[in-house]
Amino acid sequence: MKRTSVIILALACLLPLAVRADVLPDSIFGSVEMEQVVVTGTRTPKLLASTPVLTKVITADDIRKADATNLCDLLQQVVPGVEFSYAMNQQVHINLSGFGGQGILILIDGERLAGETMDDVDFTRIAMDNVDHIEIVKGAASALYGSNAAGGVINIITKKAVLPFALNLNAGLRATTSNVTGCRGSSAGAGGATC
Repeated sequence: MKRTSVIILALACLLPLAVRADVLPDSIFGSVEMEQVVVTGTRTPKLLASTPVLTKVITADDIRKADATNLCDLLQQVVPGVEFSYAMNQQVHINLSGFGGQGILILIDGERLAGETMDDVDFTRIAMDNVDHIEIVKGAASALYGSNAAGGVINIITKKAVLPFALNLNAGLRATTSNVTGCRGSSAGAGGATC
């Protein structure tokens, strides 16, 4: 009798652990994914699900999976309707849903990208290792951003800096030798001059 009561008591103690193992993925101990906040479509922070403008977000995980080294490679792999070609000035020219570089605005952290030449941007200079995510609004956004955004806006959001300021200093030392040719006179020996 005493032995069966000990077994029943042990099973009663283990029963909550077995139930907890089934409940654990749905419990508060599980991870909770937060809603994505975007700013490109309205210039104000909005939840991606409730923004009035269709916005595509390329996350850091998507960038890592694409294994792209620059913006040109990434957009060709991830975004449908994007193509790149060479313009007459031998610059890479973007075409997003029929709009050329003059109708697509490229932003970095909400600021216009400097260095546009004839409405094209050097897409290879934007490395993906410092990009947190990219927000893309296809279609007319000229009411918010001006005439350069008639075809869409590509907003590149960079990673937050870990340190507010960093300095990288490189120095080098180069030693040079000069070859002197000629002879030097010596009065101490019978031989005269030494070379």
